[in-house]
Amino acid sequence: MLFNSVEYIFFFLPFVFFTTFILNRYNRFTAAKLFLILASLFFYAWWNPVYLPIMLGSILFNYGFSLGIQKYQSKILLILALVGNIGLLVYYKYADFLIANFNAIFGTQISFLHLLLPLAISFYTFQTIAYQVDCYKGIAQNKNFIDFALFISFFPQLIAGPIVHHKELIPQLNDPKLKKINLENISKGIVLFVIGLAKKVLIADSLSTLVAQGYSNTGVLSGLEAWLTAFAFIIQMYYDFSGYSDMALGAARIFNIHLPINFNAPYRATNLQDFWRRWHMTLSQFLRDYIYIPLGGNRKGFSRQLLNAFMVFFIGGLWHGAGWLFAIWGAMHGAGMAIHGLWKKCGFSMPKYLGWAITLLFWTVSMVFFRAPTLADAKNMLTKMFNPNTFMLPEILKGKHLVFGARQWDDALWLLLLAAGALALAIYRNSNEIADRFRFTKKTAILMAILFMAVIGNLTKISEFLYFQF
Repeated sequence: MLFNSVEYIFFFLPFVFFTTFILNRYNRFTAAKLFLILASLFFYAWWNPVYLPIMLGSILFNYGFSLGIQKYQSKILLILALVGNIGLLVYYKYADFLIANFNAIFGTQISFLHLLLPLAISFYTFQTIAYQVDCYKGIAQNKNFIDFALFISFFPQLIAGPIVHHKELIPQLNDPKLKKINLENISKGIVLFVIGLAKKVLIADSLSTLVAQGYSNTGVLSGLEAWLTAFAFIIQMYYDFSGYSDMALGAARIFNIHLPINFNAPYRATNLQDFWRRWHMTLSQFLRDYIYIPLGGNRKGFSRQLLNAFMVFFIGGLWHGAGWLFAIWGAMHGAGMAIHGLWKKCGFSMPKYLGWAITLLFWTVSMVFFRAPTLADAKNMLTKMFNPNTFMLPEILKGKHLVFGARQWDDALWLLLLAAGALALAIYRNSNEIADRFRFTKKTAILMAILFMAVIGNLTKISEFLYFQF
């Protein structure tokens, strides 16, 4: 069930909302939590019931180990829990990737497993890993199974984040304020949800065809078309993923649950470090707290600090997918962070506008590896982008009418103007700033209603969110 589907917007979300608060109204607080768990499991199973036993097994496995770790403070139990979680992720997500590389290196012919990747396994596995580590440190001390199960399965953040820390959600589940309808939370939640829905449907989905055509025809693109395709993709990715996050935060907010912000105007960033403090913030925080700091962080000398930063981003790249393109993408950002560290160490500086331009340029180029179907396609794109001999004007300027495959230039031009406008909007204001400042008046209510109707009118083709594949 997609956030941008009629089933979710008009049936599932309203039904779950009213049922939860009716149960709370009659002091059936435990029943309300159990209902939310069942609703979340139904939401998850809607995609494919085959996924459900894997997730349920993960919840039971991690709850059992968390009790043992909290009671005995046992490093052995922690290691077993981590091995179980990481092993599950490796088996389902990386088995065929590892087999392919083993066969290539040693000339073997081991058969691929062709496993079906369980939906959201990367996200809920990271949450359980963080939880087990915090249990060992004595930070997490929850023994309530219902709270733990709801913490893992809560449907707004289940599929593609944000990656929620136990201290950000479990205390809220037992807050008396959770049990009462809060009109302010409902209004801000609706605003966030509608903005996220508009980001996805009106902007990201509008650019998806142009991006897909460009990356499907990398061999015939001109240099200009390659750059425009790459630029369109970074806009599509931001509005698709941040749109999902807005809808997740908005849906949770109507239940009086505040999920952590995942995007804070990343296209305002003036350097790479600043960018990663704004983009997919909950992943960055997880990598910092559970990989970078345990590796030594900045406590073991400057050279080790740079190596640790590189390793964190390399691992982060592989987290996104089982393929060398993601590894290259992660390595690029690891190298970029190392260069940024050296730059700061030497005391250099640059004008903010130049730093912003370089950061955006680096992000655009690196995302070619993130989006390209194959390494050959990535090479084609970069060759076209940086080879002056391929940098020709679109054919329409020569009296012809072909650009981006079969699209007419006026259509492509409109989409590129949309992308440019979307970039300006992303820099100017983020969704949470709009929601926090929003006040329901007759005028704003009409504007939100118009925006919502515009989105509903474009729900003719339901598309998945880009981060569902991770």
